Amino acid sequence: MFVVGEFGDVCRGRLIMPDKSEMTVAIKTLKSGASDRSSVDFLTEASIMGQFDDPNVIYMQGVVTRSLPIMIVTEFMPNGSLDRFLRVCTTLFVIVPPIIVISSRNNMYLIMTEAQCSLEHFH
Repeated sequence: MFVVGEFGDVCRGRLIMPDKSEMTVAIKTLKSGASDRSSVDFLTEASIMGQFDDPNVIYMQGVVTRSLPIMIVTEFMPNGSLDRFLRVCTTLFVIVPPIIVISSRNNMYLIMTEAQCSLEHFH
């Protein structure tokens, strides 16, 4: 698998863990010659990803910064990125108009909590 991403290339690889087990991972690289702004954005993405530990969010295994190219190593998603999947499969989904009227912050929190529970149920 090889895809050109926003910052550079994304490819599939194997990560060998300390216990000698192996896992398939996605490796995002920062293209050589990237601007300072792109480098900061790339590392900011890694920093944000590293703060999540939720089964509904892609898991970052690590970041390589001591050699070039700089890389972000994440769990491998066999269907690719969510935005690409949704663009390719647009005919599979129906847009439903919202039917919920949120009248207060408490109601919004309740709806968000129920949505999260629903997602966890289907995950």
